[in-house]
Amino acid sequence: MIDKLEDPEAKSRLGAAKQLFREFKPHDPTDERPHLVEQLTQMIRSGIEPDVRSAAACMLGSYGDQSAIPPLVASLQDKDVAATVVSALHYLSLYYRDSRIADGLCAYLEQSPDPNSMWIAMSVLEDFQDRRLAVICERMLDRNVNSQLLSQAAFAIAALADSPVEVLAARLKHTNPEVRTAAAAALRKTEDRRAIPLLRKALQDPDPNVRIQATMSLRFFGEDVLISPEDEAEAKQQNLEKLRAAGIRLPEHE
Repeated sequence: MIDKLEDPEAKSRLGAAKQLFREFKPHDPTDERPHLVEQLTQMIRSGIEPDVRSAAACMLGSYGDQSAIPPLVASLQDKDVAATVVSALHYLSLYYRDSRIADGLCAYLEQSPDPNSMWIAMSVLEDFQDRRLAVICERMLDRNVNSQLLSQAAFAIAALADSPVEVLAARLKHTNPEVRTAAAAALRKTEDRRAIPLLRKALQDPDPNVRIQATMSLRFFGEDVLISPEDEAEAKQQNLEKLRAAGIRLPEHE
């Protein structure tokens, strides 16, 4: 099937790529095929269809060895295959804690517009305990990224920043309530009791989601506080309105 990625007929190439996407699997160091690395690397660098190049990247993630890392990292600059390359590097990172993977993913996070691959890249860097991620995440909290990434960024800061309480405290004053919500949630991960007065103050935040996360974090610190039914109802309504605004269809009873 890999040989068919080089077939002169586009239909055959794309058919092979479709099949190989199904074969993409977590890396197994006992099943590496280093003899394929050069062939697959040439495919990624070629001008053939993005799906074909992406399939080649998948196979490097599943079957390559450490020699597959440099061509994959270089391919992070190719916007047509970069998201797939991140997944391939993720599989390799499970066995190779290679600084080249970390360097490539740090650079990728600074310019990627794709939330799913950003989530994977951030997970790899946090697993590597790469403290550069905290600095990148500080900038992400001030960018227009989705709420899932905001939460992941805030928790990465809590785990990796030099002064996480100070960084997150500043975001409790952010104009975006989703940033404030993420900061209030992540403060509990710091396990730093200096967060308690900040969270008590956040109970007065105008946004119900911030108040709820502040309450949950305070409970983590042993504070005897409860989420009010009014906050729960207001937060539910607010979140439903966000889903509708995003064009997501909801069940009739909602």
